[in-house]
Amino acid sequence: MISSFVAYGVYRLVLAPIAMFLLHLARPFLGGKIREMLREREKPNWTPLLTRPVWIHASSGEIEYAKSVIRELKNQYPELPVLVTYFSPSAKRLLKGTEADLVLPLPWDTPANADKFLNFYKPRAGLFARTDVWPTFATEAKKRDIPLLLFAATLSDDSSRLRGPGGWLTHWALRQLTAIFCVSKEDRANFERLSKRLPVTVAGDTRFDQVRHRLQAANNLPTTLAPAPGDFVFVAGSTWPEDEDVLLPAFKELRPDGMRLVLVPHEVTPGHLQDLEDRLRQGGLGVTRFSRAQSWNANEVLLVDQVGVLADLYRWGTAAFVGGSFKDKVHSVMEPLAAGLPVLVGPHHVNNREALQFQGIKLANGDTAVRMVNNSAELSAKLRQWKSAGPVKAELTGVVSGLSGASAHVVNWVEGELGLPHLGPPKSAPV
Repeated sequence: MISSFVAYGVYRLVLAPIAMFLLHLARPFLGGKIREMLREREKPNWTPLLTRPVWIHASSGEIEYAKSVIRELKNQYPELPVLVTYFSPSAKRLLKGTEADLVLPLPWDTPANADKFLNFYKPRAGLFARTDVWPTFATEAKKRDIPLLLFAATLSDDSSRLRGPGGWLTHWALRQLTAIFCVSKEDRANFERLSKRLPVTVAGDTRFDQVRHRLQAANNLPTTLAPAPGDFVFVAGSTWPEDEDVLLPAFKELRPDGMRLVLVPHEVTPGHLQDLEDRLRQGGLGVTRFSRAQSWNANEVLLVDQVGVLADLYRWGTAAFVGGSFKDKVHSVMEPLAAGLPVLVGPHHVNNREALQFQGIKLANGDTAVRMVNNSAELSAKLRQWKSAGPVKAELTGVVSGLSGASAHVVNWVEGELGLPHLGPPKSAPV
């Protein structure tokens, strides 16, 4: 208790002011995103709302965990304003198309800024996505009796937030919260390492609701390219050159097996696409570019040369590979899993919680939902095994459906804290 109080005092009176001073001093030498972050906060343009909002804060990529919560709140209570704040300017792109009533950069975490912001908007409740609880904002909100929730929260075994000064400051910030909804039992155990008195409940991961919602939306894929219902379609998504060095030899080996192959590189520069096309042809494989194709021959690799279609392409798939896992860290495996695809990853996947979690989920075909491979031969062998074992799409989508519903817990918490009428289960609740 004393150590966390001291850590917060040092943060509030020393570290935060010095960090702000150094950022402004170094501004001429900083990159564009940091300069934009500073510029946005110099002259805040705060638009008043007619009534007190529910305030949701998500730093950057954490927006993906907040989208389903925003949607369900507005579905249930369209007249209740939702104010969303972010930290990184990149979050603005992720927030496009959401039902938020107002989107703002959160001011710097100082007492004066927190006072101004909280006095101006007077939020009825504050929701923090994933990890991003700012100590001073949380402290000042608690003084005003604003109920605060951290949702889809995670805390890994090796997190710096568990040890030393970082742990003390985290402990202080979390003690200001009314409730913590964490993803798993392991997360709860780690939160309780900080303090047994923290109000922690296992409530699941809201991003499962978001990816399921995305898959239920209409897709814009050309029907002329759609594979036949019984085709085995392997989708390699968000691949980097290190992944492609493994995939391309495997594609050559798999060509006689009657599989339809889709390659979706992370970088779609003209030079990289041409290099991939040349290498595929040198390996004896036909190639068709997604953006130019009028049809897709079963003997050709579909090379996807545009962004924004990968999530829809997983709907065509039978199995998937997720890129980055032969480079340094894997991209998200959640979208292909939600589409019912068993997933292959390379060795560099321990950064991704779902890649680890689903290696422990057994399917009826005797394998796990995520499987690691180390080279082309292992990748080819595993795909042949999956092809002969038959599809698992219905089974796997059922597993993911059972993990959804975390957004419903958040909406129910808001209802309880604000005394709102319960209007039935939110649309993201498990079916």
